[in-house]
Amino acid sequence: MYFLLFLFIVFIVAPLLAAAVKVWKIRRRMRSFMEDPFGQGGGFPFGAAGATAPKSRQSGRRRKKIARDVGEYVAFTEVEMPASGRGDGASPIMAETERQISDAEWEDIK
Repeated sequence: MYFLLFLFIVFIVAPLLAAAVKVWKIRRRMRSFMEDPFGQGGGFPFGAAGATAPKSRQSGRRRKKIARDVGEYVAFTEVEMPASGRGDGASPIMAETERQISDAEWEDIK
């Protein structure tokens, strides 16, 4: 008789309890997601959407995160090129070409 009770608990009650715990965890996770879908924390729970007044925007402009004196300044000057050096058709442009590989042997893979 104890053996049948043991089999009943192991093969019927334990899987039912495990399934119930999984369903409970999934429902809890779904409820927490529905209350805070983007994970921002401080959102309104259901039923309290208009309970508090929205925060007013900060007056004035925000400060910059990086100060103006941080970083490098690169001085540059614009250079005008003569018309013959631009490559607009007045003079041919020389381009270097590389030789193709000729000593490679190809084998067919079967």
